[in-house]
Amino acid sequence: MNKKDYLIMAVLTVIYAVIAFSNLGATVAPETFWQPQSQQVELAVDFGETYDVSRVQLYPNIENASFEFATSIRMDSPGEDAGELEKTECFQWFTVEINKPARYVVIRMQGRAINVGEITFFDGEQKPIPVRNILGTTDQTVTRMFDEADKAPFESDYYHGTYFDEIYHARTAYEFINHLLPYEITHPPLGKVIISLGIRMFGMTPFGWRFMGTLFGVLMVPLMYLLGKRLFKKTFFAAAASILFTFDFMHFAQTRIATIDTYAVFFIMLMYLFLYEYMRQDYCHAPMKKMVLMLGLCGLFFGLGAATKWTCLYAGAGLAVLFFIDLFCKYRRAKKEAQLAIFKGRTLRIICWCLLFFIVVPVLIYAASYAPLVACEGQTWQSVINNQSYMFDYHSGLKEDHPYSSKWYEWIVMVKPIVFYRITPVDHPDQISTIASFGNPLVWWVGILAMLYLFCCALYYRDKKAWFIFIAYLAQLLPWMLVSRVVFIYHYFNSVPFLVLAIVYAITRYYEKNPKRCVAVTSTYLAGCVALFALFYPVLSGLPAGVDYVRDTLIWFKQWYFV
Repeated sequence: MNKKDYLIMAVLTVIYAVIAFSNLGATVAPETFWQPQSQQVELAVDFGETYDVSRVQLYPNIENASFEFATSIRMDSPGEDAGELEKTECFQWFTVEINKPARYVVIRMQGRAINVGEITFFDGEQKPIPVRNILGTTDQTVTRMFDEADKAPFESDYYHGTYFDEIYHARTAYEFINHLLPYEITHPPLGKVIISLGIRMFGMTPFGWRFMGTLFGVLMVPLMYLLGKRLFKKTFFAAAASILFTFDFMHFAQTRIATIDTYAVFFIMLMYLFLYEYMRQDYCHAPMKKMVLMLGLCGLFFGLGAATKWTCLYAGAGLAVLFFIDLFCKYRRAKKEAQLAIFKGRTLRIICWCLLFFIVVPVLIYAASYAPLVACEGQTWQSVINNQSYMFDYHSGLKEDHPYSSKWYEWIVMVKPIVFYRITPVDHPDQISTIASFGNPLVWWVGILAMLYLFCCALYYRDKKAWFIFIAYLAQLLPWMLVSRVVFIYHYFNSVPFLVLAIVYAITRYYEKNPKRCVAVTSTYLAGCVALFALFYPVLSGLPAGVDYVRDTLIWFKQWYFV
């Protein structure tokens, strides 16, 4: 690494950070909540005078509930139904259109456990209507439902609330902070604990619960640069790897949603980086402390990954295969150079350190990640043990069909992207707001050819770098070939860093034959990847775009359900 490397890495990181954090989410949201004593509530709000009530926005907290509304000019009349919601999710706004003149609005709520953050009424000019009186209850805390009207959007979207699996992971992070029994226990806790750090800094707001994931997505940019530099030595190749990963669609969409996959991929990249640093050491002559340090860091990030998501165990299998292949190669070299005595002595020590770093340390990290769960009332370490069997049974028995599910071989060619969010703005029926997770075609499709080429080079040239990338890639993908449960394209995210490295490996081979032409062709290719990112940006970010533009320009295949 030299000054030029640090400069390029910093510029790429800053550019991506600006893109990633732009329009990430609202920095304000209701913070006071009302929970009545009964599961059925009927009360009336009095505006003090008649308004043209256009719509009402509701922001539930943790529990689901049913809401019904009726409006009437006079309280002694039965009123007429204005609209209803049969089910809501936590920490997102729901809209009920009213479009009627009213002084009073009767609100009926029923549900398992009603818990409401805010109810805001809007007039015909899209301004909040002040609530003067609340009738039908003596509970003074009911005002909490109407005290933050300034935080209610007239038209809500992904920017103002949870979407897709955020309703589980962001919620669980909130529950950990407040020592509430978590709802989502189908994955280990560490990912949600990391999400909670952003909530502690910025509040229980969309920006707060997405901040840490986006930050880790930004940190992946220099991390990929380091991987490229370590593997391929030259600045040009490191920059190419970082650009390809930076402007991959899935990297962008997946790290801006508050789910745990981002942290798993980040830890996988780190564990393979430090394993490679270990593997490139002169086994019989390098300082023992340095090799132990690299293995220790590799084991540390393996433990952090396992405590985030079980898919990191697949990466651990890849680490083990690479470690023992490398050990065998070093044995042959030591035998050839008559250094078997040194090899045997060092190997015994290395194996002992590995037992510590890859078994003891990960187990301790994994157990420690459950501290927030044990801190909840009624939970013990027996609950942690029970949770392991629950997770296994849940994932092995998940057979329900899903409209966005796809098989592993469909991920590779992007048959069916997963759509996290899609809505037609109420006041803009000619537009669509979509957030989809899939790959940059110039990365994923070129990556198929690059991976095949890399495999051939690994066989023909016995290239250690090629084998390293191929085994790391296969370790993330091969287990999904054996999984029968419903799966989605975002499970391929773990493989994408190694797909990028395969492309750069192919570029290095081309560079050896014709450097000038390689630089020109690669630069054009990278520019094309960036251009495609800009073209598809609306369906990656939720930015409202014309339905015609999305349908005619961005839907390349019939199963790309962006509209």
